[in-house]
Amino acid sequence: MAEIVASKQAGAPRGTYSPVPIGRFYFGAGALRENLANEADRLGIKRAMIVTGKTLSTKTDLVDQLKEALGVRCAGVFSGALQNTPTASIMAGVALARDLRADAVISLGGSSPVDVAKGIALVLAEGNDWERMRPRFVYPNTIEIPKLEKPKIPFIAITTTLSGSEFTHVVGITHEDERRKLQYPDPQVAAKAVFLDPLMTLATPHDLWANTGVKCLYHAIESNYSLLASPPTQTSCLKAISLVNEHLVHSLEHPDEVDPRGYLQIASWTAVFFGSINTWVGVGHAIDHMLGGRLNVQHGVAAAISMPCVMDFNRKTAAPQLAAVARAMGVDTANMSDDEAAAAASNAVRALVKRVGLPSRLRDVGATVDDLEPLARDSFADFSLFANPRHINGHEEVLEILEKMY
Repeated sequence: MAEIVASKQAGAPRGTYSPVPIGRFYFGAGALRENLANEADRLGIKRAMIVTGKTLSTKTDLVDQLKEALGVRCAGVFSGALQNTPTASIMAGVALARDLRADAVISLGGSSPVDVAKGIALVLAEGNDWERMRPRFVYPNTIEIPKLEKPKIPFIAITTTLSGSEFTHVVGITHEDERRKLQYPDPQVAAKAVFLDPLMTLATPHDLWANTGVKCLYHAIESNYSLLASPPTQTSCLKAISLVNEHLVHSLEHPDEVDPRGYLQIASWTAVFFGSINTWVGVGHAIDHMLGGRLNVQHGVAAAISMPCVMDFNRKTAAPQLAAVARAMGVDTANMSDDEAAAAASNAVRALVKRVGLPSRLRDVGATVDDLEPLARDSFADFSLFANPRHINGHEEVLEILEKMY
C-alpha cells in the first residue's frame, strides 16, 4: 500500500503535476473529417473497431460518417456499449475485437462508449481478472494500484457529449454482481487522440447534453476545492465553470448553433484534462460512481442530485474556493462573506439544475431509503474520497449527505 499526500498547507503552493499522456487533441468544427485518417495512419492503425451504443448506431448517421472517414482502416463496429459500463458489455466487445483482429478501438459517443473502449483495450492485454486489477483504498490516504504493464492497443475518442471520460486514464466499470462501479487506472489506456468536433454533437439528445454539461460543471467544482488543487488547475476549472454557466442553457435552447457546443467541449476538456485528472475529486464523485453501479443512474444525473448537497457539506472547509465558484457562475459576491458566497454557489447550481430540467432528489431516480446505507458504505470505499477538502469521519457522514439528497 502507498500513501497519497493530500493536505492543506500554509504559504505558497507546492506539489507535483503529472499530465495524462494523451497524444493529440483536435478541436473545432470539421476536426474529425479533416484529421482522422491522417491520425490513424500516424498511429499505424489498419483494423480499427468502432465502439458505440445502440442509439447512435441506429438513430443517427454518425457511424456512417466515421466509417467513411476511416475508409479501409475500419474493421467493424461494436454497438453494444451500455450505460455505466457493465463488465458484460466490455466482454462482448472483447469477443468481437478478437474476431475482427482489431488493432485499435475508436469510441463514438459519451462516457459509456469511452469506458467500454478503454475496457476492451485493458482486457485484451491484461485479461479479465478484475480482482487482480482492482485498486485497494483505505480512507483517508492509503491506496494500492496494481501495475498493469502489458501493452494496450491504441484508443481514439470521438466525443458527442460533455462527459469528460475521454480525457482520463481511468476505466469506470460496473460489476453487476456487486452492484458497484469501480475505477481502474492505467496510463496505457489513455487516448492517443481526442476529437472535439461540435458537429458530432448536433444529434445528441437534449437530456444527455444537459446532464453531461452538469457533469462537466461538477468535475470543475470538485477539482477546484480538491486537496490536490494548484493555481493552474484552479484557474482552468474556474474558466470551465464560467463557460458552462455562459453556454449550457443557450446550447439547449438553440440546439442547432455550433459555437456554444464548441465552447462547452472546451469547458469539458479544461475541467478534466487540466483539472480533475490532476487533482482528483471528492465525495461527490464517489457517491455518483455508486449511484451508477447500484441504480444505473447516469453520472450527470447523479451529479445534478449530489452536487449542491456535497457543496454544502464541504463549505465548512472550502468556503473560499466555493466563493470563487459563485463568482464564476455570475453571482455578485461583493458584499458577501466567503461563507455566504459559498452558499450562493450551491444555490446557483440548484437553479441551473432546475433550469435544464434534471432531477434534484434521489427518490426521483428510483432510490429507496434502503439503498442509502449500502450506498454510503460503498462510497466510503471509493478512492475519489482522498482529495475531498473536508475530512470524512466514517461512512455515517456520507450517509448524512445521502439523506439530504433523498
